[in-house]
Amino acid sequence: MPWLTLKPWPPYNFTMHLERFGAGGPVPWIYEDKCLRVLLPVGGVLEPVRACFSGEPWEPVIRLWTRGGGAVGVFRDYARVGFDWSVFLGLLEGYPRVRSIALEYAGVRPGRCQSLYHALLDSIVRQRVPLRVASRVLARLVSRYGARMVVDGLDYYSYPPAVVISRVPLEELRSLGLSRLKARGLLEVALAGLEGRLPSVGEAVRDPQGVIGELTGLYGVGRWTAGLAVAMVHSLFPVWPFGDLTVGRGLRLALPDMASVEVKRLVNDLGDYAGLLMYMLSLYYEDSRRRGGRG
Repeated sequence: MPWLTLKPWPPYNFTMHLERFGAGGPVPWIYEDKCLRVLLPVGGVLEPVRACFSGEPWEPVIRLWTRGGGAVGVFRDYARVGFDWSVFLGLLEGYPRVRSIALEYAGVRPGRCQSLYHALLDSIVRQRVPLRVASRVLARLVSRYGARMVVDGLDYYSYPPAVVISRVPLEELRSLGLSRLKARGLLEVALAGLEGRLPSVGEAVRDPQGVIGELTGLYGVGRWTAGLAVAMVHSLFPVWPFGDLTVGRGLRLALPDMASVEVKRLVNDLGDYAGLLMYMLSLYYEDSRRRGGRG
């Protein structure tokens, strides 16, 4: 089908997420020259999607190519095209310092995973390692075991299917750069996915805390991993990984004079958008480190 043009409501900035989390290869998306390539599930079938971004954050335009119209809606969900960032800004009216930081990251948003299985694969790999290291390991995992399609000479990837991961020997997974704990965790999650023991996205949206508790029953999945997985599939941002160190450091760096009671009030005021603040503070901390600041 021909290229389509989408115009998200400003501010919209998806490429900031893609640039930071997409280094080192297919994770499973590939991001090159302001364009994203990825396989997305449409009615049980993986479809190639290519999206090119311009004008972010205040005059955003997305040029989108797919092979069928059904993938358009899935992409809009995946890239959170319909999320209104101005609501988040409005909730920060009483917090001028936080709002000024938010405007530095105007429109930024993480992608939305299409299943808890995919989100758990991603979050297990990202446990306790720097972002760049996790991205390299995830790229190896996807390159070796993920679904792959070549269209017009370009590669498109998706996460490895559960049936594939479940059959990979533990030591083979470890050779990708995974610890024994992480390798066993991936095998456990794959088996849970095959056996239908993972909650649905709908369940995670309706009861995020309950699903986080349920996921911690899986080997290798603690509250941080479960929290990140639920955050990755939720339509809004009510949660973020429990006790995330980068978020804590970003909070202390950005708001050193804010008392803990004020932080709690801020989080309560944000409600379903509190996780977006946490995500943004993690970016703020990483940026400060790159600039030579202290955290």
